[in-house]
Amino acid sequence: MNIEELKLELKYTSRRGSLCYSVKDHNTLAVKAPHGTSMDYIREDISRNWDKVHKLFESYYLDSPVRGFADGIKLFLMGAEIILRYKTMDSIAFHFNPDENTLYIAKDLQNEVESLLKCFFSHKAEYLRVRCRYLAMQHNFRVNRINLRWVSSKWGSCSVKGNVTLSNYLIMAPKAIQDYIILHELCHLRHMNHSKDFYALLQKLDAQYKEHRAWLKDKGRALRIFHQK
Repeated sequence: MNIEELKLELKYTSRRGSLCYSVKDHNTLAVKAPHGTSMDYIREDISRNWDKVHKLFESYYLDSPVRGFADGIKLFLMGAEIILRYKTMDSIAFHFNPDENTLYIAKDLQNEVESLLKCFFSHKAEYLRVRCRYLAMQHNFRVNRINLRWVSSKWGSCSVKGNVTLSNYLIMAPKAIQDYIILHELCHLRHMNHSKDFYALLQKLDAQYKEHRAWLKDKGRALRIFHQK
């Protein structure tokens, strides 16, 4: 979402002070402003505080994911925005049109949207398994089994048996972030800790790993779009 797409629902109050913002729906911001506040001033204030406003919308989706899956909502696939749309479809539950960057879900299956989205993203997440094998071969790591799961507590893990587990949520992140997590777990095949040797190896394989780690810390929560169980 960007500021140009934002709809405003304005309510004037007799209270003096700063503007108050809350999320009305997936692209509408409710604004409480003192009487006499101009629309130009309100838009300037939103622009100045865009990071804060954007986090309000992130919290809106995360606190009630199903409510957030409204028609026209933007999701992420490989770091790119895709649009969720509901429409009447015969015989199929969902269809992704890459030319339009749009995921269509059958209108009569809206109540099952979360399970259908999981099905769609799980299918796309198979790429992570292929990518992990590729990076392991490229850097001479020996991987046993690669598991993909809807894990919200961590992005990946590695076992002493050489098994790597990756979160399906990673498929929503940019490719560089996916590679960072995969390489992080592959490095654990040689160093089952976070020692200096571990980070030296990770630095060698991903020179920007600190930036990628910071990206996940800042934006990763917004990728976990489903109810956490």
